[in-house]
Amino acid sequence: MQNPKVVYACLNLKDVAAPQVIAGQSVCMQGDIGEVLSELNNVQDV
Repeated sequence: MQNPKVVYACLNLKDVAAPQVIAGQSVCMQGDIGEVLSELNNVQDV
């Protein structure tokens, strides 16, 4: 990995996956991008 601080984000309606080599630095979400972003926008720090 060239930059250990990098995070790979994947958002897709159906199939979500990250390459195995960066799986530990990946966030994969399945769903409609509008709905997911709306939900993330409503999340408050606890």
